[in-house]
Amino acid sequence: MAQANFKPTTPFKHMLRSNSSLSKNNTAAEGGCCAAAKFAKQEVELEKRRTQLDTEFAEVVAQQRLVGLKLRVELVQTKLKNIIETDHIDKILHSEVDPTLLKKELEFD
Repeated sequence: MAQANFKPTTPFKHMLRSNSSLSKNNTAAEGGCCAAAKFAKQEVELEKRRTQLDTEFAEVVAQQRLVGLKLRVELVQTKLKNIIETDHIDKILHSEVDPTLLKKELEFD
């Protein structure tokens, strides 16, 4: 009969409270694990984005270099066209102009 009327003693009540706080701690730990996993996932995504931006930057730099080379080619073509139009070729053929002067004129800035 004594067992039928059993009431928890004070230490047992304290154990119940500590178990409930333990379950809260477990939930917090699980939340911490989820946060760490989320952070790791974000870090992987950021690294992918950095790699993508590095690739895009390299492409832009390559395009700028190509444009620069095209401009230099156009400059040389223009200088050659000017030489032909101003009749320098005739002077060179008749040895009136020193070839080193022509070389200096062809050098671009």
